[in-house]
Amino acid sequence: MNTERFMLRCGVNLILLDNEKVLLLFRNNTGFEDGTFGVVGGHMDGNETARETIIREAQEEVNIQLNPEELKLVGTIHRKLIHCEFIDLFFASQSWLGSLTNKEPEKHSYYKWVEINELPTNTMPLVKTAINNYLNGKSYDELGWDT
Repeated sequence: MNTERFMLRCGVNLILLDNEKVLLLFRNNTGFEDGTFGVVGGHMDGNETARETIIREAQEEVNIQLNPEELKLVGTIHRKLIHCEFIDLFFASQSWLGSLTNKEPEKHSYYKWVEINELPTNTMPLVKTAINNYLNGKSYDELGWDT
């Protein structure tokens, strides 16, 4: 009998909004979905809440400070990859402090604001799904379970 418990990974992501635009980052050299657009986000390190995770990631990736009270949980996606499963949480915010700066150019070539209804064709499927769900008021989805 296998006594090891199943471990589920958690990613936390930010849909940062400026009017009708969303901030996207072009991924490179990450080993996952390089050549696509993603959003600010990352894995929970442990011993931190989901809000603390996205606040840390926003500071680490684009040099902005988020107010935890302004963060709204807008979506959850249960994602199955070949080697593991994830729960991805998506927070939205329309406010921040600081000037956007690409602090991880080794992982993101650049960032840009795009019209939320006109995402680039090379947007990560996870991010495209999450943003479309956000726009349609859908709070939960699943990806990768049919493969």
